[in-house]
Amino acid sequence: MSYGIKNSLLAWWILVILSVFLWFRNYQYDRIIAVLAFVIALIQLTEYGIFNYMNIKQSAKLLFMLVWLIVFMLSLSVLIFTKNVVSFMWTIIVSILFLIICIYTLTNQSNNIPIINDNKLEYGYVIDDIYWLYIICFIVPFIILIYHYGLDTYLMVSIIYIVLSMMIVYYIFGEKLFLSTWLYSLIGLVFITWFVGMF
Repeated sequence: MSYGIKNSLLAWWILVILSVFLWFRNYQYDRIIAVLAFVIALIQLTEYGIFNYMNIKQSAKLLFMLVWLIVFMLSLSVLIFTKNVVSFMWTIIVSILFLIICIYTLTNQSNNIPIINDNKLEYGYVIDDIYWLYIICFIVPFIILIYHYGLDTYLMVSIIYIVLSMMIVYYIFGEKLFLSTWLYSLIGLVFITWFVGMF
């Protein structure tokens, strides 16, 4: 969910700057979070386009694919980082799932479109049927990192933020708007990982 055209544009710039900063800082898992931040920035840019009267059906398809691109890029980043069999198998599974979702998205004529309601962009309806699968696909790469490297402060803070943000967003916004709102809250994860890496 986005709270207006200015917020989407501001979030885009903040996320791009932080992703570049994290990529070049390269402390522990910074590059994984940098890739995540950049794809979330692309979602914010798409939301900006929707507020600027971008074709609503095309933007819904683009949002759906970008949301799933997050888990694909997260899995691919973890594979590049860990180079183990578990992450390789998981990346194959997510790649197949991402390919199926892209084909489905491009061929489906669904009427599920983002809604602008009180200057808020809501697109939970676009992805609400399979949000549980998305959560699994998002969390597994972090579990693989714990399996491979053990639980350090960087991972612990990231996982605590992810779980707490999921619970808070689900409690406040419910199932219908959970995923779109939670993705917006991931901007906080980028800030927290940047902050943790400073110490």
